[in-house]
Amino acid sequence: MTEEKEDSLLIPRDQYLAAGIHIGTQIRTREMQPFIYRITRAGLYVIDIRKTDARMRIAARFISRFDPDKIVVVSARRYGHNPIQQFAHIIGAHAIPGRFVPGTLTNPNARSFIECDLLVITDPRADKQALKEAKIAKIPVVSFCDTDNNLSNIDLCVPANNRGRKALALIFWLLTRQVLLERGEIAKLEDFTVDVARFQSRGLISYEIPTDKAKILEQIGTKEEAEEAAQGEQKEEIPKEEAQEEAKEAEPTPEKEPEEEVKEEKVEIQESAPPPDEHPREEPPSAENETSPEEKSEKKTE
Repeated sequence: MTEEKEDSLLIPRDQYLAAGIHIGTQIRTREMQPFIYRITRAGLYVIDIRKTDARMRIAARFISRFDPDKIVVVSARRYGHNPIQQFAHIIGAHAIPGRFVPGTLTNPNARSFIECDLLVITDPRADKQALKEAKIAKIPVVSFCDTDNNLSNIDLCVPANNRGRKALALIFWLLTRQVLLERGEIAKLEDFTVDVARFQSRGLISYEIPTDKAKILEQIGTKEEAEEAAQGEQKEEIPKEEAQEEAKEAEPTPEKEPEEEVKEEKVEIQESAPPPDEHPREEPPSAENETSPEEKSEKKTE
């Protein structure tokens, strides 16, 4: 029985497991309950691979009925950028990796406007703007959903791990191959010769290391300017009280020489002798000049 089940899958069971398509999250929504196989000891919900495989066939059959020029594939998640670009390039659809510009599906006057008959998204939570506009424009939506996603406004759900790099690459590789098979562009699965590695995201940031010394010096200069600007911003963020104190310290102290001169003049005036009075007071006789009454009488007799 197990061999028959494995033969009915689009790819071997081990390839599904190696990519981690079955690995869910620690959260389960009520709408995703039918697609869960079991829960691990660590609390992770495991997605049923057989239901993922069955929904993949249905999604490919559904997508093959639409004009490829009217199909839009969206992924705000970083690991979904390269897979959706490869998928759209092979089947002839439009890919929007990264930020979804509002009005792309609803505003005909916008530069980014695209006439869309079918929307394919990677994650309902990350691609909520595209999902919202699809609801307004009444566009059917096919979405890959994890165990913690809600299925509101989604017409066809494909349960799978929509966060892993290998999982997203394998998902869109399978969907591409199956869509071409449903269209009749390939007669059998073996005719699809594109490797899964082509759908994987190869790195976080792609850049070239400059070999020219001038470029290196320019980069160093820009770094120094950025540091100076950051220091200037930090200075501007100093509290008002500290800024006022610094301003007071920086202000020159007023000269106090005139006040000191005035004080010296007052001191000199106080130290100088007072002016003579118009009616001088009689000084009392000193003890030496005082004579007793007996001496006075003797002087008179003489």
